Amino acid sequence: MGIASTTISAIGDEKVNPVWCPVNCTCDRTTESITCTGYVTVPPNLPAFTRILDLSANRITGISNNSFTNLKNLTDLSLRDNGMTSIQAGVFKGLISLNTLDLSQNQGICGLPDELFAGLVLQRLDLNSCKCKTINPKAFINLTLSSLGLNRNHLTHFPRFSDREETFSFRQSLYNMELVGNAIIEVTKSDFEGFNSLTELNLGHNSLSFIPNQCFQRLNKLRVLILNRNKIRLIGNLSFISTSLRELYLNENPVFYWTDKSGDSFRGLVNLRELYLNYLLISDVEGLFDEMNSLKKLSLVSNRINVIDVRTFPRQFLRNLDVLDLSRNPFECSCALLWFVDWANENK
Repeated sequence: MGIASTTISAIGDEKVNPVWCPVNCTCDRTTESITCTGYVTVPPNLPAFTRILDLSANRITGISNNSFTNLKNLTDLSLRDNGMTSIQAGVFKGLISLNTLDLSQNQGICGLPDELFAGLVLQRLDLNSCKCKTINPKAFINLTLSSLGLNRNHLTHFPRFSDREETFSFRQSLYNMELVGNAIIEVTKSDFEGFNSLTELNLGHNSLSFIPNQCFQRLNKLRVLILNRNKIRLIGNLSFISTSLRELYLNENPVFYWTDKSGDSFRGLVNLRELYLNYLLISDVEGLFDEMNSLKKLSLVSNRINVIDVRTFPRQFLRNLDVLDLSRNPFECSCALLWFVDWANENK
């Protein structure tokens, strides 16, 4: 009896695809999800109730307008890594419930057709690792989107979304934009016109060498700005001026030169909470933080700072600071460091 019960239990635990599941697919009736392999076209006769459709790593090189007809309940669609070379403009029309769309790792889709995403209301759109040198801004006309991934492409300039009046609704809706691992050589103030909802911008691992004056001023809701691992050598006056910015990352850039050592580069960051200036070979920080009295964390790891004395940081700045990381700096072993040692012991 015990053996029979065990056998029945084991059989009951086996995952059996529902009768509506297409050939060469794995389906889950609870999540109403379908994952397929080995296809060269979108599987036909997909159930209308499908919510999650994973077609990644197939060989679907082209998608026609009728590929997703009647999938009005679809919330997540992945077409990643298919070697796609063409997408028709109306292919996503009617996907009224779609939240996430992943078109990453398709190196032939860079010439996105106009209004490709028109009418969609997405939480996330991924176009990562497509080797795109340019992005057609007209593809984003009438798209409502919260988060956009354009990482690991071959972009040399910030996409010209601001050049098209038709992309205004898209720019107004975007909260998060990621452009990590491209080859962007410059950004200008006009690039960010209309991005009034953007709260996080990641431009890490690019080729930026200069941050112009007041470059990000139009991003009046920006809270997180990431510029790690660029080639930044020069920062203009008031480059980061913002009342909304809370976190600024500038790690692993070359030796910095400020156009004005009075601290104007960081002036106007009245609400900044965290500042990361690691691996920059900075030797002198006196005067840089004079107006940053809201800062709670300052990281200056692996620079060339050898002395911290009473003039280095404003007193009010130090009173408000919770974390000051100066590890891996070549401090002098001399009386010049005595004030800092006393201060550090008092503020453990």
